[in-house]
Amino acid sequence: MGYFAVLKRSYGRQIEGYMRNGVNHIDKPDFLHAFYTTRTEAMTLANVQSSFAATGLVPHDPERVLSKLHTQFKTPTPPSTSHANAPANTQP
Repeated sequence: MGYFAVLKRSYGRQIEGYMRNGVNHIDKPDFLHAFYTTRTEAMTLANVQSSFAATGLVPHDPERVLSKLHTQFKTPTPPSTSHANAPANTQP
C-alpha cells in the first residue's frame, strides 16, 4: 500500500475520532493537529520503502509498473471520405 493511502486512512480515523467526540467543524488548528498526528503515523521507513518499491523506482524495476498497465494499441480508423457528412452549402 502506498504512503498516501496510509495517510488518507489515518487522517480519516483522526476525523472520525473528532466526530465521535462531538466536533462537527474542523478549523485550522484542528486540521493541523490531526494532520501532524497522521503524518507522524504514516511516515515510517517501511511505508516509504514500500511506496518506492510499488512504483518500480527502488529497486529499479520498470516491468513492475508496465505489468499493471492494461493498454491495447490499435490503429485509428481514418476519417470518412464520403460527402454525406459535408456541411451544406449555405451561400444565398
